[in-house]
Amino acid sequence: MNINIRKVVVYLLLVMLALTTIVPMLWTFSTSLKSKQATLAFPPDIVPKEPTLNNYITLFNSYPFGRYLFNSFLVTSATVFLQVLIAGLAAFAFARFDFRFKNVLFGLYLATLMIPFQVTAIPLYLIVRNFNWINTYQGLIVPRLFSAFGVFLLRQAFMSTPREFDESAFIDGAGYFTVFFKIVLPMNKTALATFGIFFFYGCME
Repeated sequence: MNINIRKVVVYLLLVMLALTTIVPMLWTFSTSLKSKQATLAFPPDIVPKEPTLNNYITLFNSYPFGRYLFNSFLVTSATVFLQVLIAGLAAFAFARFDFRFKNVLFGLYLATLMIPFQVTAIPLYLIVRNFNWINTYQGLIVPRLFSAFGVFLLRQAFMSTPREFDESAFIDGAGYFTVFFKIVLPMNKTALATFGIFFFYGCME
């Protein structure tokens, strides 16, 4: 009985936390369907009495909103895909290869996590400007392709994958890229998805 009560309490807390995220989104959507007068009305109506799409029509007619959506989709998709690929390759090297000063290099790479973005913002802008990448897709994508957090997360996941799978593949004639793409990545889909979601939200900020 105590276990059931505990579950009920946990579920209620989870529902309350979920509502703190869902309710503002629903309220925003509801407000977008109201006229200006209905938006300023007090007390406000939770559900619009006379819903209208005029706000959306004005938005698309006044601004190239479709272009904005395309830019966001393209930059976010390309950045997340390339970020996961690059971080995965780097993590695979740190997890599977033995080379000189590996731990020192990994520690220095992780140390970059302590550098705030405010410190690197101006140098990044100057680099992008020197490459003539202002107002270009590559100027938005390339500076965000490297993540110490992603390398750390995926390295820990790859290290938990038994090396026996790699050795079996090598015996069958596979190379490192085959092991990476056909064995290590499929066995760590959860870590890849977690990192991809985190970085997706980071790109949308």
